[in-house]
Amino acid sequence: MTVDEALAALREAGSEQIRSIYARHGVAEPQLGVRHGDLDQLRKRIKTDDALAAGLWATGIHDARVLACKISDPRAIPAETLDAWAADTNSHVLADALGGLAAKSPHRARLAETWRADPRELVARLGWRMVAHRAMGELDLPTPVLVAWLGEIERELPTAPNRTRGAMLDALIAIGGTHEAARARALAVADALGPIEIDHGETACKTPDPVAYIQKMAARTARTP
Repeated sequence: MTVDEALAALREAGSEQIRSIYARHGVAEPQLGVRHGDLDQLRKRIKTDDALAAGLWATGIHDARVLACKISDPRAIPAETLDAWAADTNSHVLADALGGLAAKSPHRARLAETWRADPRELVARLGWRMVAHRAMGELDLPTPVLVAWLGEIERELPTAPNRTRGAMLDALIAIGGTHEAARARALAVADALGPIEIDHGETACKTPDPVAYIQKMAARTARTP
């Protein structure tokens, strides 16, 4: 599939209704309003295509960039490309898509460390989203690493920018819900932080209660054979 063919498919799948919804969620223009399910269908058709992913990212179109994250090979993408894409990221929705890709790359440990310390709100969000992905996907992470992340969350979440704060909350829940050895510390951090306020814009999104979510994840994990 060529870039022009992929863009034609995206434009056909897009709708004004979804564009309006995405705009309320902070998705920046240009965007086509393509549902995530339709993006996944395109991903299944394309499979992995790094050259096409690079071309789609270069268009600057939100939906094309999300698709680029879905069809890139995380094992082969250079760290320099991920850094360049991080600098281009202009919404928390795109940051989350890119974070999912970067969390599967061989560069995940270094990039998560570098990005979460970045002063740019969305780049820092990327770093913390990667921490959440790593916590859920790497069950052998050393407990001292998890505890260090929790200490960082406790110190920095209250004054972090809005979208960074949301990703730090996700990381707190992922660590506590997935890793029994760090659960008591995660619950203590959640208790120390108290109610966490996140501005979700003109949406119906609600900020999760970390204690309730950690306990729910832990119960689900305990039932999994």
